[in-house]
Amino acid sequence: MSSTEQHILIIGGGIAGKALSLFLDKARSHPLSIRNFTSTIYEAYPKSEKLYLGGGLGLAPNGIAVLASLGLDEQVRQRSGICRQSNFWTERGTLLGKWEHDRGQQFGEGMYGMMRSTLYDILSEELERRGLRIEFEKRVCKVEERGEKVWVEFADGTTAEGDYLIGADGMLTPPTF
Repeated sequence: MSSTEQHILIIGGGIAGKALSLFLDKARSHPLSIRNFTSTIYEAYPKSEKLYLGGGLGLAPNGIAVLASLGLDEQVRQRSGICRQSNFWTERGTLLGKWEHDRGQQFGEGMYGMMRSTLYDILSEELERRGLRIEFEKRVCKVEERGEKVWVEFADGTTAEGDYLIGADGMLTPPTF
């Protein structure tokens, strides 16, 4: 089976951008893949400025299964806690309800709670272990389609070209995408 290389430009080096790069790398190595996906992540912030926005998050059994497909489930289990119950409150402190989490009986896995920054670190470490590319201080200022390619210009004057562009930088994605 022939393999066609396609390069994907990922704008945003947070959880979504890093997870996407890892999944593209996994797809590239699958024996039935007819595409050789490569990717580069372009992150607007410097490497020293970790993107630790947000607080805690819960990973349900399906979320653990997704991370297991990347081989990251054990790291998540080791670096998180088991979430036994979720409470929902109003802004004024009135309890709206409680949700008891399945402890693995129904779905084979419990609910895990962790800081968003911990998941960010787990994905960053795996990205580095696999040798996948991320470039820092790359703020997008212009995007153009040029024939069959997409072209991006960054604020520092550098450019990148790829087959696809994916905006994975959250709600701050500029409307140019």
